[in-house]
Amino acid sequence: FYATRENFELQDPDYMYLSAGTGAAGNGGLASENTLLSYFGKVNYVYDSKYLASATVRYDGSSRFGKNNQFAAFPAFSLGWRINQEDFIKDNVAAISDLKLRFGWGQTGNQEIPNKISQIKLGSTDGAVLDGGTTVTQGVTLTRTPNPDLKWERTEQINIGFDFAILKNRLSGTFDFFSKTTKDVLLQVYSISPAPTTQVWSNVPDMKIVNKGFEVGLNGVIIDTKDWRWNAGVNFSSITNKVKNLPMSSIT
Repeated sequence: FYATRENFELQDPDYMYLSAGTGAAGNGGLASENTLLSYFGKVNYVYDSKYLASATVRYDGSSRFGKNNQFAAFPAFSLGWRINQEDFIKDNVAAISDLKLRFGWGQTGNQEIPNKISQIKLGSTDGAVLDGGTTVTQGVTLTRTPNPDLKWERTEQINIGFDFAILKNRLSGTFDFFSKTTKDVLLQVYSISPAPTTQVWSNVPDMKIVNKGFEVGLNGVIIDTKDWRWNAGVNFSSITNKVKNLPMSSIT
């Protein structure tokens, strides 16, 4: 909600009440809302301090999507193997302080679109004279095409990596390779004629956004004495982004 007024005799904020102005007055308002409901479950498992597993499931619902697809499930899991806890490492390679392999897979959802964009929206027209009379009757027109099948944009990611530390943790590092693919991309596209409006929000079929890359990190303890400690670290990453099957003729 807002209100405005012009022409105040005193340009002092302490006296610039709406009723004190003598010029044009205006007011207006805007309201918007959306609802998000989520359920989350997670299970962790560790065996013999060497074998690690974790699984999660999200079940999310959003009022921004069409009534046919407001809810969606997004699973994920990860596995880990602490190799340094195996006897063939502990008994033979004393320099290794930590060595762990990791694998992860998961899906996430995106609902970042305007509120109520999947629902019908009506507006007024200039109107017309009906039945030979002289009175102009205002009309109603469709200003937004509903899409009850609009659904979550879904991103799937795979991650493979390892962590290591040697020489009593004086030198440690990580390496990760990841591949992320986004499907059911949410875009505003041109409507397929005949249609009541020229544009509609849709999950673009066959379009994919693919991100692949790797990250490397190294950390070292250069000086470690009773009086002070000096650490140094360096990291490097590389990523490639590709958009596949982009429907240029359909994008607004």
